[in-house]
Amino acid sequence: MPANLAENVAAAIDDPLLGAIPSPSNQATASRAKTFLCSTSDAFYDPSATERSAIAAAFAGKNFVVYGKAFDLVELHDSSVPLSDPVALAAAIDSRVIALVEVKSTSRDLDEEFRSHFFSMSTAELLVAQSLGPLFKFAFVNTRNEHVRLVTLQDVYRRAKAIYPTWSIRFDDREF
Repeated sequence: MPANLAENVAAAIDDPLLGAIPSPSNQATASRAKTFLCSTSDAFYDPSATERSAIAAAFAGKNFVVYGKAFDLVELHDSSVPLSDPVALAAAIDSRVIALVEVKSTSRDLDEEFRSHFFSMSTAELLVAQSLGPLFKFAFVNTRNEHVRLVTLQDVYRRAKAIYPTWSIRFDDREF
């Protein structure tokens, strides 16, 4: 491989825009980050599909917008709340002992403040974060050095150096 091509490939891999492209290694990092965060506190929980449905229904019953794929974990500060019971969840929402958490992970060598970190946010995540306000958090997890920062959308906006709106599109199996 010519040196120029190797240098171009290396530069592309370090490009923050290309770093946002999901890959099997990114998915593995995300999975490790969720597992790590759950191990740091009993307040973090990875809900089942049934629990996700009940959580979405409870938030919808309180006029919040929630898409089931727009969060990874639940932060629950009352372990007696059954996550499959929309009525109990509605009470947890009222008392603010529950928050939805979207995990943003990296294995890059970053400091504890995630300076110069580049990440993607789906439109669904943005809409849910805007709707829930402080009941929606982003957990930035570095699996390399185990740094964690739990922040709101407002915190993200305060730290944003630049925002690049994008759309992710998946084609069906049909021909054009």
